[in-house]
Amino acid sequence: MCRPYLSELTRRLLNELGPAVAGIYPFGSVAGGDFQPVLSDIDVLVLVHGRLLPDRARLICQHLHPDRLPCPARGLELVVMRAGIAAHPRPPLSFELGADLLSRNPPRLHLHGRESELIVDLAGCREHAWALHGPPPRAAIGQISPKWISLQFRGMIDWHRRSIHHPLDDPTGMNAVLNACRAAMFRATGRLVSKLAGAAWYLDHGPARSIVARAYELRQRGRIEQLDRDAVCGFLDEAVKELGAADAESGPVARLAAGRV
Repeated sequence: MCRPYLSELTRRLLNELGPAVAGIYPFGSVAGGDFQPVLSDIDVLVLVHGRLLPDRARLICQHLHPDRLPCPARGLELVVMRAGIAAHPRPPLSFELGADLLSRNPPRLHLHGRESELIVDLAGCREHAWALHGPPPRAAIGQISPKWISLQFRGMIDWHRRSIHHPLDDPTGMNAVLNACRAAMFRATGRLVSKLAGAAWYLDHGPARSIVARAYELRQRGRIEQLDRDAVCGFLDEAVKELGAADAESGPVARLAAGRV
């Protein structure tokens, strides 16, 4: 379903950026194996040589917006990063462009920023993606410490706790629950998996929680249903406590990983 779209997206990126492109990689649910057109975005990492000028970044987003390039999902999430940053990743990660391109919505663009939680996305890309252009992801993306990943999962869950039923990023609360399951599985096993696989693991190994079973069922079936806010909050509060040990250190390493230095 996504291959023709990704091929055309790659063609347009190469046409616009030419030899500045070092690699193009799908990540997220497309690479992780639990893509659902109604629920998922298509996530793409583009590695480039050198800086991306703002005017060029805006032009790329115009060419790739779902209103110009129909997308077989909710929309496109595009991350453009310098190849040298990806080769030696250390949070907070600098990026040239972060773009959320949703159908019938104006683009949300973030230029030349820094974000710690991209560590989880970059690690997942290294583990599960394939190259649309350039070398294999394990050759393009350096090894990432499990400590960094655990700390950024903690930050991700904190964000979900503050943003339950966010109208664009998580209107149902489903992603909050599933990401907390991914975090629990990573802490227990060191494996970084998709949302659906994380929930399946939690249902087998964690305490019985009906909110997890419901989120898993909805994701598996590709259905949209808003989950109960109090149940989601309660589950995230427990997840934060369980992950507390991973964020226990209070020295420079923890502050750096949280993006505070």
